[in-house]
Formats: sequence, C-alpha cells, structure tokens
Amino acid sequence: MVLTHGLLIIWLLFYRLKNTTWPNPGSLKPLYLVLWVCGVYSLLAHKEFRFLYPILPLSFIYAGKAIQQMKLAHARWYNVMWFIVILPHVLFAAYFGLLHQRGTIAAMGTLRDDAENISSVDFLMPCHHAPGYAHLHVGKHIPMRHLDCSPTSDNTMDEADVFHENPLQFVKNTYKTAIPSHIVLYQDMGDKLAPYLREKKFKKIASHFHMYLPHVHDRRMSEYVDVYKRDV
Repeated sequence: MVLTHGLLIIWLLFYRLKNTTWPNPGSLKPLYLVLWVCGVYSLLAHKEFRFLYPILPLSFIYAGKAIQQMKLAHARWYNVMWFIVILPHVLFAAYFGLLHQRGTIAAMGTLRDDAENISSVDFLMPCHHAPGYAHLHVGKHIPMRHLDCSPTSDNTMDEADVFHENPLQFVKNTYKTAIPSHIVLYQDMGDKLAPYLREKKFKKIASHFHMYLPHVHDRRMSEYVDVYKRDV
C-alpha cells in the first residue's frame, strides 16, 4: 500500500500550481522532499499515518498557494468551495469523535464506577485497543494487564496473536492460579468464551457500542465491547 491516501485532499489542490510562476527557482524543493518522503515510507512494511505528520506543514504551503489562485480565478465559487470542504469535515469530526471506537473508553467509565470492587483488570483484545490509567482516575492503584504485542526477533507469534489463535486454551493456561476480578473484551470473543466465563463465575455488567462494520477494519473487533465481573 502506498502511504499517501491521507494526503490526497491536500494534493487535489496542487493541480492549480502547474502554471504558477515561482519567484524563486528553489520554491519547489520542499515539494520534492514531500514526494521523496512518501515514496520512501511507502516501501516500509509497517506504515502509520503519523509518519506523514512532519511533512504536512510543507504540504500546507502549496495547498495555501493553490487556494489563493482558486480565489482569484473563481471568486464567485470560492465561498461555495469552502462550504463543500468544511461540511464533510464537520460530519466526519462528529462521527469519529462521538461514535467511532467509543466502546473501550466507555468501558473505562464502567471500571471507574466499580473501582472499589476491582482487584485487577485484564484486557483480552488486540494491543493498543484500550486506554490505560489516563482514563481510570480512582484513589487506588488497579493492576491492568494488556496483551503484549512486542516485536519478536524470531518472527514467532506475540501474546495477542496467541490469544486470538486459540482464546480458550490461552485463558485456561493464563488463569491457572490468579484470576482477575474484571475482564474487558470484544463481544464476539466474549461469546466464544461464554462457557469458560460462566464456569469461572464471570457475569457481564456492561456492554458498550464500539463501532459500525468492525470486521471491515479488523476481524478481531466487534460492534460492542463487554465488561465482565467475577462474582466471588
């Protein structure tokens, strides 16, 4: 995958620059740097949007120049263009800020409300899918365990992969002695482990909406995030 689709909105403005006369012959050098960074980073096996953040200010320079030319050439449609650009961003901000992947944060609220009954919490879900202590403001230390996904030198499966490969065997091996008081996991995984959870006296105390079409994003995710509490 080429790591540029996050920049397409900005680059769509660059077509206005093709006939631009630049006062300095070196004015396009930052643009060449942007293209070089995108090309090199696209060769990496591991890609993330944050890798492109350093080149966004350089891209904004050319996007601003293009917007200026569009205003001069199409003054009548300039305000309409801004409405077309801003409205989708407002809608996207509302959706991604209020609805998308909100379940894990809501689950932290459930844990806060039940903090006095928590001895430890295990998050049985992929790495980095749930926040940590920044969302658990209580007056005591609560041990929290997230599945480990640290890179391995011998290309073996990490802990998160092992869990999703055989979740029932994983929990049987992990909880031979110490068992957490609370478990947070995706709904589909909770359904798979339902017999084991009942055997260990876990009861679902909350189910929070997380996202639409979860399997399009990650087959290990679900539409809801569930919180289980052990009744002892």
